[in-house]
Amino acid sequence: MFAHRLALALSMPRDRMIARMSAREFADWMAFFRLEGFEADADRRHAENMALHANINRNTKKHPKPYAAADFLPRRKPEPLRQKIESKMRAYQALRGQLNG
Repeated sequence: MFAHRLALALSMPRDRMIARMSAREFADWMAFFRLEGFEADADRRHAENMALHANINRNTKKHPKPYAAADFLPRRKPEPLRQKIESKMRAYQALRGQLNG
């Protein structure tokens, strides 16, 4: 099932992705998605649906400008880039250690 989701995220057929990707790269993607997940795609899809529903029910006199998906994306407090990268790398290295035994 993971291979199907990864192929969808990479916008390529699953068979082509598997043929081009080494086992090590596939394991790296698995480790990455254990950290990051597919939440970003789910957030975007949910925001698009929310914008659609809001625009269907929008009072154009009170709110003349249509809603955009960005209006419904979760707002997360940005973490300083260096801290974020270091945190992700530590977690990634720990997962790689678990995968490699």
